[in-house]
Amino acid sequence: MVDIVSLRKTLLFGLFLLALGALTIHLKYHPPLNPSEGGGLADFTNTAAAVFSLIDVLLVTYLFSRKQTAVYAYLVNGLLVIYGTVIMGHCGIAKVFGPETDAVQYVFLPTLPYIIIAWADFFLGAALYRMWSLESARETGQAPRPTG
Repeated sequence: MVDIVSLRKTLLFGLFLLALGALTIHLKYHPPLNPSEGGGLADFTNTAAAVFSLIDVLLVTYLFSRKQTAVYAYLVNGLLVIYGTVIMGHCGIAKVFGPETDAVQYVFLPTLPYIIIAWADFFLGAALYRMWSLESARETGQAPRPTG
């Protein structure tokens, strides 16, 4: 018999570690407090990348830790992954069609591994949400819907 509570805690810790890894990658490549090239305030792209990752680390992890807020965590996590995919995909495509390109860059976008990490984060969150919903169904006496 599988201990659901232990498995859920393990998935939550894995989700936290993926988000923390994404935050450290963003802080390394996009320091949020560096001034923009024009000498103005900090670059919005750098700041947004750090803020989105921080939301993932703190808010999404907290929301997934409670059954009552797991649905909101699922929603926020999904939105962050979609935003991240679009923004990183755009930046990757813009870099590929820049002045210094080679044939390999046309096949593999520079941001593709990071997009894959973001989707792994989403699917881990989806598994957590599914576990919470199955647990709620068992508590209320409702049989879970068949899948397949």
